[in-house]
Parts: sequence; structure tokens; C-alpha cells
Amino acid sequence: MKKIRMYRSVFFYLTVLSFIIFVGCKKNEEREFLKGGEAIVRVNLKGISFEPEKPKVNAFSAHKENSKISIPINDKYAIEATLTAEGSAVKQASAKTMLATEVRENLPSGIKYRLVVYETNGNFVSQKVYTTGSQTSDDGTDLKLDGGKTYKFVFYSFNSSETPMEANPNKKLEEATLDEISGKDVLYQVIEKGISGETTNYLDVVMKHIYSRIDVTIDSGELGNISAIEAVFSPHRVKNNIKLLNGSITYDSKEGKVPLNFNGLNTKNLTSSIIVSSPQVSNASLTLSSIKIGTTTLKNKLINGLTITPGVKYNLNLTVKDNVIRKKRVLTIGGSWYVPVAGNGLEQTKLLTSTANFGPTGTVKSDGFEIINVNTKGNLTKDIENYKPDIIILAYPFTLSYNSDADAIFQFLKDGGKAILCMQTDQRPERILRLVDVLKSQSNIPYLKSYTNYVKLLSNIDHPITNGPFGDIRGKFIGDDVDDTNYITPDLLDKTKIDILSENNDGVIGFVHKQYKLLYWTDGGTLAGLDRGSKTISPLLVDAEGRPLNKPYYNGAEVSNSFLLANALAWFLRD
Repeated sequence: MKKIRMYRSVFFYLTVLSFIIFVGCKKNEEREFLKGGEAIVRVNLKGISFEPEKPKVNAFSAHKENSKISIPINDKYAIEATLTAEGSAVKQASAKTMLATEVRENLPSGIKYRLVVYETNGNFVSQKVYTTGSQTSDDGTDLKLDGGKTYKFVFYSFNSSETPMEANPNKKLEEATLDEISGKDVLYQVIEKGISGETTNYLDVVMKHIYSRIDVTIDSGELGNISAIEAVFSPHRVKNNIKLLNGSITYDSKEGKVPLNFNGLNTKNLTSSIIVSSPQVSNASLTLSSIKIGTTTLKNKLINGLTITPGVKYNLNLTVKDNVIRKKRVLTIGGSWYVPVAGNGLEQTKLLTSTANFGPTGTVKSDGFEIINVNTKGNLTKDIENYKPDIIILAYPFTLSYNSDADAIFQFLKDGGKAILCMQTDQRPERILRLVDVLKSQSNIPYLKSYTNYVKLLSNIDHPITNGPFGDIRGKFIGDDVDDTNYITPDLLDKTKIDILSENNDGVIGFVHKQYKLLYWTDGGTLAGLDRGSKTISPLLVDAEGRPLNKPYYNGAEVSNSFLLANALAWFLRD
């Protein structure tokens, strides 16, 4: 066994030694092959290219769904924005790996570019200007160099008929820069090549974009022609310095914006192309400062969270579409009388599953809800992790007596989740109210009832919940379930953190949190919909198609609990 290992080691070292000798001989052969004397150098420009986007980069970094976001215009339409990088990573089936493809284009005739020649030690040799369509320089003479030597050839262009600025002949390559380049589509390449005398040498070169290009298209669809538009893209650095040695960029410290000029005005399809000079960012944005589509004028619509990488070409497509929101998952926690439960046929479930409320042609255009019900105390961390809900609805008789459950809901809210908590005092809401920084007391909330004949008056606050797509319920009543609801005395609450929806002389009944998407009500049965005919229990009522209705209630009052729930869900979907 030892002999075999020894033979393998000897074989390995002999192989390496042979390779080194071969490479050294090859280099010597190349040096010997390069003849001295006068050499003619001509350019064979193969085209220009963009860098491929790296596989790990998401186009919309700030959004859950990569490459696409939707921005509501109104209740009927939305702008869907899709960002893709040309040459994005593609999967190679045989290797099962992610590869990225270079985006190469041909240059039309008439584009000026400059070739600057340096010795390998960095000393300046010569420079000439060329125009695409010709292999010789603009001065009509060939580039002539001393043969038998290796040179560094630096190419740069502004991708236009503009003659690029001269390189300073008094500076070595390591020091040479293009200074304060503003608003140019800069192309660059450097190659090192040995030149042979007494012959014509050809330089095959593909120049690369060093800034990003973004091609923007807008399709206004059914909404009408686009008759006016103002838009800007940011961030953008204006005065940048570029090293000729390697094309690296020193960016301007000041951030600016690039205005977009669109073609196709007064049609449904607009196009614009911009050059963006910026280091890689994940917070770039397109702002539609003003756009008029048909009779609709929009102001300051922001498409943000864009990841932009230097040298990459992007397509940003904006399409006006029916404003249909994707299906949301609702995790309901509590008894089937009090929360929506899939298939139970009660009023609160009908409201959520009604396509007249939440459907492609409903009051709120959406794909509706998927409802999952749980009722296991001490396990909400796993439930939220397993089901990944968008919305949580918690009601009677579930209690937050386990700290871990309150902690799980708080983390859910911090992560952008939305919740409705219908919790009377015996459901132990103290910890979650402290976590959201509303409850000032470290003691349990006293069990106090507000005796107001089973109804509580909504405030006149203008909020999407009190004045939403399902109706304006400001100043109307919300019904209590079974008995008069609890309240929280004002001295226990930090009112600066909440918008109060209902309050009377006793205390606060319901509120919306200002930071988190949280609706809180002090009655565990606020959303109950078991008994359609009772005037003291089950205050939520819908019609045959699931649309919200006011319910006749105790002492001649009408309560609007179904509108409260419907508007709250609409708010969650829209925001």
C-alpha cells in the first residue's frame, strides 16, 4: 500500500513539472514568434455587452414576490410593475447549476470610440479616435507600433457620435482617469496583446457598458391613452471619475435623479430608455410624479425597492391591470361561533368567503381568503410558522395566558402581519398590549363592564375601517355579544400610540394601532354570527350573498359589526 501511495505522489509531481515546463516553453515560443519592426494595428470591434445579472440578486428587494409589485390606482385598477434583468441567470439542465448569460449587441455605424495604447509598464504610447464601420482611425492613418512587444489597449466610448475626451499623455495608465463624466453611456474595455512587426495585427474587442440601462415601458390597457407624464429615476450619480486601468468608478458623493423622456404620448404604450450611474443599490425607485391616463390623473406613484447593479441592462414594464389582489391566508384563533371557520356556514365565514365582497368582481377585487382555524393554547409560534398567515383573527374563548402566544403575535405584527384581536379582560390581553406599547400598567386589567344596552358608539374618526369600501359607519353602533362588553380605563393606555374607534365615559372599547396593523376590540364576541334573529347575541349579519348588513339589535338600535369586519379586511388587503 505504501508503494502505491509513493508511485502516485511521484506521478503527481512529474505531471505538475511537465505542465510548468510546457507553459514556459509556450510563452517563450510566443515571444519568439512576435517579430520586431513596424507593426500595423487595426480594430475588429465585435460589439458591446452588458454584464449578466448575478443569480442571487432579487429585482425587487423590498417585496416578497421577486420581480413584481402591484400599486393600486383606484378600486378598479392597479399598476403592475415587473423588473427583469437581461442575461439573468438561467438553469443549465445538464449541470443543474445557475449560469448567467452575457447580453451582446452590435454597434451601429457612426459611433465614436477612442483607443489609447500603453506599454506594460504603464507608459503612454499613442491614442486614436475611431468610428464604427471602419477599422482605421478617423485621421485616415493606421495605428503603427513597434513590433515584438506587448501593449495594453484601452478602449472607451460614449456610445454616440460624440468624440470621447483625450487621455492625458503625461500620465501613466495607473494614474489616468476620465473625470466628471456626466450623463454618458460609457463603454469600456482593456486588453493586453503582443504585437508582431512587418504585418497587420487585429484587435478583437467587445466593449462593455459600465453603467446600467433601464428600458421602461408603460401599457395603460383599458384605462385609456396616456396624454401627459412626468417621471424620475433615482438614485443617480452625475459627476463620476473612471480609471482607465480597469474601468473602476469613483462615484459622485451627491445623489440625483434621472428624468425620463417618453415616446408614444397620446397612445396606450409609452417607452423610455435611461442610463443610470450608481453603485449597486437595493432601494432604487421610479417615481411617477404625474401621469394622466384617460380622465384619471395620478400623482407621486412610487415604484421602489428596485435592485440595480452597474453594467446590467434591465426591462421595467408597467402595465395597468384590473386591481385583483392575490389570495390571503387567514389564521383564525377561537371558537367557531366567534371567528370565521372554513365550511361552517356562519355569518362571519360567509362574509370572508363571499366573492361579492372579496372576488375578481367584488367590492374589493381579490382572489379571496384561505381560512385556517386553530385553538391550541401555547402553540401559536408553531402555527404561525407552519401556516404563514397574512392575517390573524383572534376571538373568544382563546386566551393569551401563555406568554409565548402573545410573543408570537407580536413578532407576527413586527414582521408586517395584520391582526384583529377581539379580547375581553378574561382572555388576558395584557401582555400583547404591553408588547405593542399601549398598556402602561404592569397589572392585569380590571374586569369592568360598560353598561350601554349591548351597543357601543363608533367615533367620527375618518379611518379606512370606519369609512371604507363597504360603507361609512362613523357614528354608528357596534353590538356586544351576550352581555355588555368590557372596557379599559383611559389611565391605563398610552393614547398617543392608537386611534380610538370607540370610547365612552367609562373608557376605551376599540382602537387601531398607529404603528402596527392591529384592530383591537374589548369584546370577544364582536365578530360572532351564530344567531341571525337574536337582538342580544351574535351581532354580525350578512345577506344571502355574504354582503354585510346592519343588524337590528337591542332596544331598537342597529349595529354595524359586519361592516367593521369587512372594512378592516379591505384595509388589510389595500395597505
